[in-house]
Amino acid sequence: MMYTDILFFISLFGGLILAVAAILAVILLLVWVYRILATLKDIRRLLAASQTDQLAEHRQE
Repeated sequence: MMYTDILFFISLFGGLILAVAAILAVILLLVWVYRILATLKDIRRLLAASQTDQLAEHRQE
């Protein structure tokens, strides 16, 4: 094999590794955003539940 062939295969596999790393980074970013949105949804639901509890206590007084 010639020197250029070795460099070609090294660059080819390097490009494949970079492509896989980029895809994994995008997937991890999407999972991270989904978890943040789910957490915000839970916080919003808890706040709404606490407000209805406060309203119920207020009406009982």
